[in-house]
Amino acid sequence: MAGGGRHRHDKPQRDLSHSGKSSNKLMWLSATLYVPRIINVPEYAYMQALINNVRRCAMSRARSIALMSAFVLLFGFGTTGWTYDANLADSYAKLFAPAEGAQTGKGLHCLKPEAFMNMIKWDEPVTTIDIRTPAEAKVFSTVLPGHLSIPLNELFLPANLERIPTDRTVVILCKSGIRAAAAGTALRHIGFDRVFILEGGFKALIDFLDPMTANSPPAEALPKR
Repeated sequence: MAGGGRHRHDKPQRDLSHSGKSSNKLMWLSATLYVPRIINVPEYAYMQALINNVRRCAMSRARSIALMSAFVLLFGFGTTGWTYDANLADSYAKLFAPAEGAQTGKGLHCLKPEAFMNMIKWDEPVTTIDIRTPAEAKVFSTVLPGHLSIPLNELFLPANLERIPTDRTVVILCKSGIRAAAAGTALRHIGFDRVFILEGGFKALIDFLDPMTANSPPAEALPKR
């Protein structure tokens, strides 16, 4: 039409900016209502901070939706519905029940170097298992009858579990006792009740053992285990 009027076939243009703002508001409102239901309170506070940062950014609606979806996947579904294994926890509760007060070490089946040496001097049937790496064991280990050298990462393979005797005391050895504590506890948990841990490992044994302690007579009687 003359005078710059609108042609009769022209369609009115939608206010896209207004529509986009309304859509974005709806999206953020939905996220604000939904997020607290899928993540815990500390994570929700962190999530709100992230949402506020996104709001301040001049991002397209599509990118905002994609980022919001990523937040939900990362912070939501990883925590929702998680629970521990109650039966396994109960079995550990029973395993550690004797570890109380002054009897904690005994309850955890820890052996001090002196007690270990008394067992050797009394010729008590005992099998030692060195769980250090092959490179460590190659330099030094024990020469006691029936000694086994099984690296920790191979200890729980069926073939190696079959090598562990159940009719005698078994003492787990490592450098400082840390690996032995983990391995010994796990072995007891799966049924090897006669497994003990050399407290302090080879380091403590070396510190204790000298010509005098090695050749002195054993204690009058072995402590009950």
